[in-house]
Amino acid sequence: MKEELALVLLTLIFLAFSFKFHVLLFRAKGMRYVLLFLGYILCTFLLYVGSVALHGYLRSKGIHFEFGHAEEELVEIFLLWIVLLVINILIVVGRRSYVSSNSTRKE
Repeated sequence: MKEELALVLLTLIFLAFSFKFHVLLFRAKGMRYVLLFLGYILCTFLLYVGSVALHGYLRSKGIHFEFGHAEEELVEIFLLWIVLLVINILIVVGRRSYVSSNSTRKE
């Protein structure tokens, strides 16, 4: 039960910073957009690496979470994050192109 709670907590953390990046990516222009895009990918990877490191640290302190062989469930959550990241990026690109096409039509 505590493993599922930990996975849900990690996913909620990811969704929270994913929403923040969504807003920032939608408003960004030019090089800032590219840097935020790369930062979003990097933060997703660092969240996964941090969760694996935290799992190892807690295991060394005697607090055990059973995420399966080789943290199998953490890898599955990371793959879910990657899918959500791609969907989020596609939504931002779609919204940006829709807004830019509407702004050119009004003129």
